[in-house]
Amino acid sequence: MKNSFFVPQKLQQTVKYIMRDREMEERYMLLEELLKEEYNRGKVAGMAEARAEARAKGITVDIPEGIVEDVAYSFLHYLAKYIDISEEARTRISTITDIAKLDELFATALNLNSVEDLEEFIQNL
Repeated sequence: MKNSFFVPQKLQQTVKYIMRDREMEERYMLLEELLKEEYNRGKVAGMAEARAEARAKGITVDIPEGIVEDVAYSFLHYLAKYIDISEEARTRISTITDIAKLDELFATALNLNSVEDLEEFIQNL
């Protein structure tokens, strides 16, 4: 228990040391960004999986206000990092209000082979 006080202090010292070196600072910031992206991907995937399991068991899931928009934003952010989709497709995704459609879009996007296939799928949502 005595050492637990020093853990945050040691962590802060390590971060300060890393930030002194410009290259290490850039790496640290990249790591932080990658961790946030991974968290968002896990959040979206976990929500989709939980909803699918609930539906399979016949359980109705109430979605708190704002969650659908957060999921759509996270998905768009992820897409923007790795592929270039049309503004029309971005607009269509950002206006989806049904979590089941977002779940379907996310699951399908993972299995498509091209941006064109993704654009076509989005158009048909």
